[in-house]
Amino acid sequence: MWTKKMLRQKLIDNTQQILFMEETVAVENLYPSGSKREEIEEKFKNTIREELKLGSLVSYVGNKNIPFLRIYRYKEAFAFNFVKDFLRRFEASPDDYVFDPFSGLGTT
Repeated sequence: MWTKKMLRQKLIDNTQQILFMEETVAVENLYPSGSKREEIEEKFKNTIREELKLGSLVSYVGNKNIPFLRIYRYKEAFAFNFVKDFLRRFEASPDDYVFDPFSGLGTT
């Protein structure tokens, strides 16, 4: 059993960002030291950043208010606001082409 003091120290030793102490659980490294994944993460650590706000966009739940899209109620459904956010980030215009690797319904 972890005491709060032990948990706090474990979390401080962990390099991951801590948002809510009361909801945080310490996890051991899932990958062995020197693994290819660790090597890739180290190589791209200055390029990759975690955006927690995107978590709310990667679900079909946001589609419930969009008439045509609310018919898809499975977890893997198209997330309209997620795509919309990336189109905005890349400053896409109506004349641009968008590659859809999943061969969607043309909703982009």
